[in-house]
Amino acid sequence: LCVAAGAIPSMIAGGRLVDRHGLRLILPLSIAAFGCAALLPSLAKSPLTLGFALLIVGMASGFMDIAMNAAVAEAEQRTGGHSMQFAHGSFALVYMLAALAAGRARGSGFGLLSILAAVALCCLLLAAVSRFWATDRQVHSEKAERQRPGPVLLALGAIGAIAFMTESGLQSWSALFLERLLAAPPEISSMAPATFGLAVAVGRFGGQSLTSRIAGTTIFIGGAVIAIAGCVIFATAATLAVSFGGIFLAAAGVSVLAPAAMSLAGRIAAPDRRGAAVATVGVIAYSGFFI
Repeated sequence: LCVAAGAIPSMIAGGRLVDRHGLRLILPLSIAAFGCAALLPSLAKSPLTLGFALLIVGMASGFMDIAMNAAVAEAEQRTGGHSMQFAHGSFALVYMLAALAAGRARGSGFGLLSILAAVALCCLLLAAVSRFWATDRQVHSEKAERQRPGPVLLALGAIGAIAFMTESGLQSWSALFLERLLAAPPEISSMAPATFGLAVAVGRFGGQSLTSRIAGTTIFIGGAVIAIAGCVIFATAATLAVSFGGIFLAAAGVSVLAPAAMSLAGRIAAPDRRGAAVATVGVIAYSGFFI
């Protein structure tokens, strides 16, 4: 909760900073800030200080999230290609690999500070090279105008919120669902989140291959239909095999919705409002994690 609470306000500010100062400055700054913030939980000595550390981690994470999504949206606009699904799919894959690496490191005797120090070092290296990836084609005004988000951005944010709410439910509760309703042992129920993570990666990489071939509305409709079908199968499954199939379908279908919404937000926004547009959709979408 502390991470999410810190992320929301920094996402709003992050979009404005991108529009005002450009990605060449904000993208590496946000990655470096997250790397430094990642060290803080290892230094916490009490629940209160841990909560404060996680709040700062959330602020840095939200700031970096918006900068990275804005950078992808800018690249899509500049090249005419589609990269958002690939970027989000890569996140799911790296998340899974990082979790496995952290578990292996802990099993080998490395402490929390050592592991998070390695994370910080990787972030600082990425921050150093990201400046060469980022391009600024926006027109940055010294006094960025604050505009109310239009109905299209609000609708895209709502789609993202529903998607993230569904993702959060599947990721957080699927294992418990299998244990309580299907009497699955822990070693089997623990495979539910892993199935979810694999399906998200497959769904987003698959969505990446489809975005250049079919219309964006088809991605939304197709993903939603697959997700609904998967949720129904999962909720009514009488066997473990069917329930895992439902989890995979639901996660794969819902995984393409939020990236598609952020990609469309970046495409329809004016160049000097792209960061704010992506931030608007991102903030509304991430509220789904609170529901």
